[in-house]
Amino acid sequence: LEAVRPLDVPVVIASKDPAWRKAASALAHVQVGEVSPERFRELMAGSRAVVVPLQRDLLQGAGHQTYLNAMQLRKPVIVSDAPGVRDHVEDGRTGFIVRPGDPIALRQAIQRVMRNGSEVRGIVEAGAACVAERFTLEHFVERHLALARSCAQEERQP
Repeated sequence: LEAVRPLDVPVVIASKDPAWRKAASALAHVQVGEVSPERFRELMAGSRAVVVPLQRDLLQGAGHQTYLNAMQLRKPVIVSDAPGVRDHVEDGRTGFIVRPGDPIALRQAIQRVMRNGSEVRGIVEAGAACVAERFTLEHFVERHLALARSCAQEERQP
């Protein structure tokens, strides 16, 4: 909330946590609430950017399907640097990665996306191409089959 407090853009935070709603109640440009999966997709498709502020102390990846879907929809993605993020997003090339827990860095990334049309269009296109090349179901299956074949070959070797 500190990141978006001074911004003059509408913000939707999809969360069922009542603490978020209470904390955002004084900000007229911020809506907080639980949304259905269908509404979440609608919001994402209609957004100017998708921001995924992850916690700094995560021990496993999180949020990756959200930012991959956004990249596929050709939306600028801003995500906190957390486990797994750099496996999917290349900072400044396919999206924007910010320091976790840093509202100023997050705000600056949002402002950058809102004002830099040509730079952002190139990043959005690179992000969509990256998803199409690396993160399809077919690619996932191919990689897992290759891994299984590799493991099977190692078992047969004396």
